[in-house]
Amino acid sequence: MIQGPRSLRGTGESRIVSASVTAPQESPSDDQRAPGRVPARPLKMLWRGHRWSPPRALAALALLVGALAVPAVRYRLSEAWASALWGLALLGAFVGWGGLVNEWLRPGRRRGWGLDGAVGAAAYLWIGGALAIVHGISKPVVWIFVLLGLVALGLPSRSAGLAPVAVARRPRFGAGYAVVLGVLVVLALFRYAESVSNAGFNVWDDNMAYTQFATKLIETGSLYEPFSSRRMASLGGQTMLDAALLAGAPPVRLHVVDSGICMLLVLGLALGYGKSSSRRAAGLLAAVLFFAIPDPRHNIGSEMSGVLFFFALFRVLDDDRADAGRPDGQSAVQSWGQAIILGLLGAAVCTLRQSYLPSAGATVAVYFLLRLRSPAERPALLRQMARVGAATFVALLPWMLTSFANARTFLYPLMTGNTNPGWGLLGKVNGWEEDRWFLINTFYFEPVRTIVFFVLAGCLLRATRRTDAIRAQLFGALIGFALLVHSFQASIYYDSIERYYFAFLVAYVLAVTLFTTRGKLTRLGRALPAVLVVIALVLHIYESRENLLKTYTGWVTGAEQWRTTRNPDRGRAVDASRALYARVQNAVPRGARMVVMVDYPYLFDFRRNDILNFDQPGAVSPQPHVPYFKGPEALVPYFRQLGLRYLVFNIGNSSPEYNYSTWKNRLAENIAPGARGGMYKSIARFYLDIFDNFLALTESRKVLLHEGELWVLDLGTRR
Repeated sequence: MIQGPRSLRGTGESRIVSASVTAPQESPSDDQRAPGRVPARPLKMLWRGHRWSPPRALAALALLVGALAVPAVRYRLSEAWASALWGLALLGAFVGWGGLVNEWLRPGRRRGWGLDGAVGAAAYLWIGGALAIVHGISKPVVWIFVLLGLVALGLPSRSAGLAPVAVARRPRFGAGYAVVLGVLVVLALFRYAESVSNAGFNVWDDNMAYTQFATKLIETGSLYEPFSSRRMASLGGQTMLDAALLAGAPPVRLHVVDSGICMLLVLGLALGYGKSSSRRAAGLLAAVLFFAIPDPRHNIGSEMSGVLFFFALFRVLDDDRADAGRPDGQSAVQSWGQAIILGLLGAAVCTLRQSYLPSAGATVAVYFLLRLRSPAERPALLRQMARVGAATFVALLPWMLTSFANARTFLYPLMTGNTNPGWGLLGKVNGWEEDRWFLINTFYFEPVRTIVFFVLAGCLLRATRRTDAIRAQLFGALIGFALLVHSFQASIYYDSIERYYFAFLVAYVLAVTLFTTRGKLTRLGRALPAVLVVIALVLHIYESRENLLKTYTGWVTGAEQWRTTRNPDRGRAVDASRALYARVQNAVPRGARMVVMVDYPYLFDFRRNDILNFDQPGAVSPQPHVPYFKGPEALVPYFRQLGLRYLVFNIGNSSPEYNYSTWKNRLAENIAPGARGGMYKSIARFYLDIFDNFLALTESRKVLLHEGELWVLDLGTRR
């Protein structure tokens, strides 16, 4: 049986003896100490001020040295090893900055390096979003952020401005706890190494858009992509995280962000849930569950990063509830600091995917609505709601401004902006088809095979003040799931929809595991949800055993591949694809604007030319909008008035996206009116029209280069 760390005798969840937080100036005398208190003499007294944490200081020093060594390691030894070092340096910087922010805004509350890292990443997104408005993101800026964050990681921390705190002897661990913890650490290391060696990317989303967005951002500081539906479908938070990695690693290592850095921070959120035996044991169970959930990696878009911020929201809200009644008057319902942290985390998760917006908003809103039932707290809660709303708005404002500049929408899809309503992505079906679609997704038990048990456990929790945070997380996940399935009712790929709700669903099951298995389970109302969660965990592992074996084998194989990789930049030849795209770009004058529809746009040099990605024809375009179905000559004045004289595209059978036969077959599909599946039939009309018109322009406009399926046209010069 797993045992948490043994601590001093006591009752309840917290058994570490501490001084009263009600005495802000003086240490209590012996006769003022609580009955049964261990005398202070054998305890180490930590006084007001700052104190060093030797593990954090050593980690900061090691990561700082590692970060500074990245260029040399990449050039002389191994680019893969250098990328792993840079990813860990980013992780340390997030923890360092988040520690400063948490210490300043949430003194005296539960933290841990996982929560510090989540807050630090959210702060980075806010700063990055503000800099993106003025194209201020660059490699030097990211390096400065990382190096200063690592310095912050090693700084001494304050004792929360409270009275002297007496800390008991360091808790000892049971053998079972130590063994399981050791296994989890090994799995985490293997998984991180595999994220470095993973060079497999989605040939549609990643190669044609997401990698290019991050590359362009780190090279030019710009998020402007007015022809891209993929850019419009996200405020840009994941791109900003990816750009941070590209400051010290090549695009082939972008899996490190989501599958590596964010994975480690989620693990830290679970293991850092608390210091009592019950909380550590609960954190261990949540970590076991986390590594038993397969990652439905579809592309480098947000999955683990979403889990990170949703899970961090629960940690802060749960701690908010636990600390709201503190006798020192520092109640969370009177705290601007708590509101700013919630605003940063809520805004951060909203920047990653538009599909996260309903769940994140519902989680925080339901939490405060549940607490408003107390008349005594109502005035303070209303003020705190206003603070959280203001903080969230300020944190989201930079992203809303860049979104408006990009597609004339502050918050898609609430504002449609420059989108084409006839494109077909968010189509409508009849009522029967939508009900059937909802049932299909409801009974698709992925990524958690036993999700019903976890939902039932949350429903069985008593409606008390202590359960407000976890019940809000449950409502937020259910609302987010329902609205997401409704939005994609015209789709036919239910297994693809999973990636959009993965984040808030996994965050909920981790949160309910933490909450229900902590503390004493002496009453049926507390024991039954915990029993359901443990049963769900065991059954999920059993049902997923084959997939987990393949997953773990893949991690080990990937880690071995990373360990043996020797690919220094020194003496490396330029690969054929990059050389081809260099020839294509050299056909265009330096500094000229280009519109491109190609398979690998990230291979272009964005510092040489201003390049706009035309990745999904028909979805979105600047006003007065692309003139579809009006012939090739109508396109020329449209592009020219936007300053786009040069057109680069590839159309042919080798392209996974710009393939004439594929979209012709889509258009020929027999889809009944009101039935699902009409989305691609509608999209095909726009693709085929652009294919025909672009190829027709090769006959009327000057061809600067034609190599294979790639064309470069000068729209300003006739043949």
